Amino acid sequence: MRRWVSALFAISLLFFVYLLFAPGLLFRSHQLASRQNELKDEVVQLQHEIASLKDEIRLLSGHGEASRKYLKKLARDELVLIEPGEHLFLFRDANQ
Repeated sequence: MRRWVSALFAISLLFFVYLLFAPGLLFRSHQLASRQNELKDEVVQLQHEIASLKDEIRLLSGHGEASRKYLKKLARDELVLIEPGEHLFLFRDANQ
């Protein structure tokens, strides 16, 4: 009989401790699952960015026609370079 009382007391104590800490554990578990999903999304985004950068590296370091066209486009768009015989017209913004 005394064993049963001790066992019942131990089980009651464990149940009480569980009730005390379980809500926090569930909330923390939800937080961690949410953070895990955010990180998975970030990984996918970074993988796309890596693939894009690898393509750009391939175009910048290549010697084919695609590389020449890409470098020409970069020179025109980023450095505002023109080819011989071309004329560049710059227009002032009306708000300035």
